[in-house]
Amino acid sequence: MIAVTTDVSRACATITPAMARLPRDPSEAVEALGIAPAATVIAVGPDHGFSEALKQAVGKDGNVIVQSPPPDEDAPSGVDVVESIPDHAKADHVMGWIGVVPVHAARKLGGHVSDNGSLWLVLPKVERDARASVTEGEVKRAMLAGGWKEERVVVISTGAFAVRFRRRR
Repeated sequence: MIAVTTDVSRACATITPAMARLPRDPSEAVEALGIAPAATVIAVGPDHGFSEALKQAVGKDGNVIVQSPPPDEDAPSGVDVVESIPDHAKADHVMGWIGVVPVHAARKLGGHVSDNGSLWLVLPKVERDARASVTEGEVKRAMLAGGWKEERVVVISTGAFAVRFRRRR
């Protein structure tokens, strides 16, 4: 005989409000990524609204450096917009939007990740039968070959998800 539980709260204890639905906006997506106050973030090619959401998440004690923001979006106050990321720049979180950042350049972004930091690569979702110009598998293989390990996948919108990588120790 199989026991069936009717206590839904016990059966679904692992479902959190953040897991129950997609983020409503970039601020919720940044929260799901775990960007903490006072962090330093480098973002290359962020979608609309992400520069501002990142700055709000890190607060006045944090730092946000953005390369290749959306051309029709003004940079929020306190966000450093640069032509290229300085070679010496290090950050707690480095985010790259694949498409703006070519796959072969994604590993180079890893050089800007601080010792305990993370590299987030944002990829477009594709329909079941569609073919992406760059697949999740291609990105993961490139990163694994470069000494990175995949840790987490977070859906950040209806059209994109982010994969977190950390250095292998």
